This record gives sequence, C-alpha cells and structure tokens, in this order.
Amino acid sequence: MKVTAEGVETRAQLAFLRRRGCDLLQGYLFSRPVPADQFEELLAQPPTAISGRPIGQPSPRRSLTA
Repeated sequence: MKVTAEGVETRAQLAFLRRRGCDLLQGYLFSRPVPADQFEELLAQPPTAISGRPIGQPSPRRSLTA
C-alpha cells in the first residue's frame, strides 16, 4: 500500500515522515496554492526535491536501510 501525507508544512514533519517510509508528501512546505497558469509553469520545470537535488538523484547521506 502507498501512503500519502497531506499538510506537510515543516522540515521536521518532512524528516519524521521520511524516516517512517512515507511514499508521497504534499503541503505548504513544497508549494502554496497557485493559479492554474502558474501551475502549468511549475509542471514544465524539472521536479526538484526540498534539498534542491532533482528528484531521483541519490542523497549524499546513508539510507536508513544501509
């Protein structure tokens, strides 16, 4: 089962959810609500993680499973 956390607003919440293996996250930490035309612009950009690394690029830190 995939788990999505909604309402993520702080880096502490993000860290907590990542440590527990949450699959998907959304909330103000990632983006405030935007008008439709701005949303289209966001979709045209490459996805970026909170750390500034492109999504899918490995973290420089050890994984929890290592």
